[in-house]
Amino acid sequence: MTTTTKSNNIVGTTTINSNNTNNSNNNNNNNNTSTCKHIIDYKDNGGSNRFNIVQNYIYSIKMKLLDTTQLPTPYCLECGSFNGRIHICLHCVHASCWKAGHIQQHFNENNGHFLAVDFNLNQIYCHHCRDYIYDKEFEEIRENVKLNITINLQDVKNPSTKRIKYKSWKPSDEEFQFIKQNSDIIDYSNPIIGLRGLNNLGNTCFMNSILQSYIHNPLLRNYFLSDMHKCEKKKNLNNYNYNYNNNNNNNNVNSNSNLVENGIHIKQEPIDSDEQSQQNNNNNNNSLYENNNSKICLGCEMDKLYTQIFSGLKIPFTPHHFLYSCWNYSSYFVGYEQQDAHEFFISSLNGIHSHCGGTTGKDCNCIVHCTFGGSLKSEVACLHCQFTSSTSDPFIDISLDIPKSRDLANGNGSAKTTPTKSDANNDDDNNSENLENGNGIISGNGYHHHQGNTLLACLERFTQPEKLDEKYFCRNCNCKQESTKQLSFDILPVVICFHLKRFEQSKSNRRTHKIDTFIEFPITIDMTPYTTIARKKNKLKLQKQETEELNKNNNSSDNDNNNNNNNEESNNSKKRKNRDESDSSFIYELFAVVNHTGKIDSGHYTCFVKHHDNWYKCDDSMISSTTIHNVLKSKGYLLYYLKKQLEYTK
Repeated sequence: MTTTTKSNNIVGTTTINSNNTNNSNNNNNNNNTSTCKHIIDYKDNGGSNRFNIVQNYIYSIKMKLLDTTQLPTPYCLECGSFNGRIHICLHCVHASCWKAGHIQQHFNENNGHFLAVDFNLNQIYCHHCRDYIYDKEFEEIRENVKLNITINLQDVKNPSTKRIKYKSWKPSDEEFQFIKQNSDIIDYSNPIIGLRGLNNLGNTCFMNSILQSYIHNPLLRNYFLSDMHKCEKKKNLNNYNYNYNNNNNNNNVNSNSNLVENGIHIKQEPIDSDEQSQQNNNNNNNSLYENNNSKICLGCEMDKLYTQIFSGLKIPFTPHHFLYSCWNYSSYFVGYEQQDAHEFFISSLNGIHSHCGGTTGKDCNCIVHCTFGGSLKSEVACLHCQFTSSTSDPFIDISLDIPKSRDLANGNGSAKTTPTKSDANNDDDNNSENLENGNGIISGNGYHHHQGNTLLACLERFTQPEKLDEKYFCRNCNCKQESTKQLSFDILPVVICFHLKRFEQSKSNRRTHKIDTFIEFPITIDMTPYTTIARKKNKLKLQKQETEELNKNNNSSDNDNNNNNNNEESNNSKKRKNRDESDSSFIYELFAVVNHTGKIDSGHYTCFVKHHDNWYKCDDSMISSTTIHNVLKSKGYLLYYLKKQLEYTK
């Protein structure tokens, strides 16, 4: 059980075994805790020693204790794959992949082999239980191996004998009781924990909405609540304070002393006290301005934010220091004017990226890129020779064009709302039956929408090929030719943010107006049709169908009917098989929606968030319970989707 502890104004996380709370005499029984009954026979046959050897092999590779030439990375012995979730058998020297079913094939062909370890996740799989299992003894072996290899790496990098050896610490029974008596254990099963309003500091609803989407982002929440952020700016801040105080002391001394130049005492002219104070203030302000960016850390601000939100307090929280840090990071947001939530989202992510160890390289492992980072593949095809060139572009959000409404209001800068309700009654209960049709899209008698005003239609337009205005140089033709460009998702992020471009600048008068078109968006969305892999498969299918049609024309007319029937049955079976084999790793689920209501100059931002499988509306300091029906009928501006199936590769 992971609990947040508060003692002597220190907030942190402590991992506590809940079994110890009952009786300290149960330690011997707890050492044998296991969720699998088949592992006992494995231990009796020397399985603990084999597991220890496998763990040393895994951590030696992951922590780069040895070079890959000396210790090769495991791969599937059946198909040679390195990526298909490699499992290492705990009974023999065998490794095979999960994705193609080769590890199950190994278990079926070898009687008595039923345990394997996932190389990436380091979890034990039991073939008899058909599930991943937990064993406390094996967990302790894993921790001891990791600790020993960590110490060995420290000895290699820093062989000094004066360095204190690292030792793991586990609370004893007395220490555990002391922690329990002096800590406030927060019950995270309480639905109120994690729900806390944010006070508006003056047109800061744009910031509050984005912060609420951060708070209820599972990856960001787990990262900062687990104390994963290690700030390196505190040392710079301490050094700055030390130098700043010394400079002030030196200024005070020099103001009342004589100058010494070339060994001659020169009497200093008296300076007016007001002029001296003004000069000191200017110097201090300049030094503060120059060191503001070195002092602030948006990663630490996120730490403070999550600590306050999950503290259990019910009163609204005032994120004044977060706003101040954003002002220092980006002067664009300085002031109390209404700002764009999407621009603040991008700016704050850049700040968190730079303050949490982010790099400018392609393989950045900061929390921002691990959460929102993806890759788009851009393919340019020559219309003359069909030669295709491709490039990959990284992204952290997707901006989608939306269709305009039929009528635009002249003068207020906003478009009329597209959906019209057929029933004048606004009661949610009367409309609940029209809520979902399988994919979470409102349908039935509740609302009528224009064709193409859906998120899926926007994605379809985003990934459709478009003809380039200017001719593109084709390397195959060695000249400029007419060409098309098509985008597809090469690498999908864990959390994908769809930005519906509701604010558009007019080309004639350069005024920005709002597109108030209603866009349907689903609860769950399958991104498979928009991926690069799916595009290639569809292209191969079309080529195969063309060849089959050519073969049909060569057959006799007597066999045409039979062939058509057989082909229809085979096509139907292939479609059913493709649906069954749909990659579940490309399915996303909605967890937050940021909305903008009103006009551009006098609008307001709110946010819908999903918390404990329930939906809530965050309106600055007010948080109220709502229904999924209200979420889906809102005119979303930023849509946040989370992968339903997560795979950890690092």
